[in-house]
Amino acid sequence: MPSLPQSILLKGLLSLLYLNLKENNGLYVDNLHWILTPLVGFVNSTSLRVLDLSKNHFNQEIPNWFSNRSTSLLEYLDLRDNSLSGKIPNSLGNLSQMQALLLGVNKLNGTVPKSLGLLSNLFAVSISHNFFTGSLDEAHFSK
Repeated sequence: MPSLPQSILLKGLLSLLYLNLKENNGLYVDNLHWILTPLVGFVNSTSLRVLDLSKNHFNQEIPNWFSNRSTSLLEYLDLRDNSLSGKIPNSLGNLSQMQALLLGVNKLNGTVPKSLGLLSNLFAVSISHNFFTGSLDEAHFSK
């Protein structure tokens, strides 16, 4: 199966605003951290506003690297329709510019972190079709 060279994600793309790797059915990534971890410095040191990794075959936990720099300019994160598991990292609440957070149609579980209530610019959230427990209360919408 074809694989995505790690260097392609980092070289010469410091002015990139929009990265769409959606629906790469032929792209084999057996370790989500392999593709996302190199993006850590990339997302936090560039002008990247939109990251769409939806409809791939990612079947691991969402990496907890979003807290590396709370000043990230990321406004739109789409991880829908994968097979992501585990909990939503609290660190997603550090993405202060986030406007759309799309995590629906995965295998996420646990409670929805109250840190999402810190996202004062958030206007769209998709968390449906997961396996969450607990309830949503005012703290989730405290912005």
